[in-house]
Amino acid sequence: LAQGSFTQPVDPGASTHCQPPNQISGSAGGQHVQAQFTGTPSGTAQALSPGDLLLTVGSHTWGVASASNAPHGTSGTVQRNSDGSGSAQFQNLALQTNFAQQPQESGNITWTCA
Repeated sequence: LAQGSFTQPVDPGASTHCQPPNQISGSAGGQHVQAQFTGTPSGTAQALSPGDLLLTVGSHTWGVASASNAPHGTSGTVQRNSDGSGSAQFQNLALQTNFAQQPQESGNITWTCA
């Protein structure tokens, strides 16, 4: 179960807000965690589709998978706000080196601007 809260630094070029991140990283539960997002920030929660999120926990990378190429399709949402904050909730991210690997990764990540 991957869970974490992160703080994005204020963008030095725009001192009143943070840029919506394409990548966040830090430590959670004693492990290095990195999340990469694609797409344009929308300010609303959007259902995850393949390619929307890659999550690296330690030495393993997990991603969104459809039910057609993994035992359980990924479900969840990602919300990236214009103020740099956001959240992602996910169930059944698939191990990128073996979509059939069980158990799959689930959890949630939030980030704020400071």
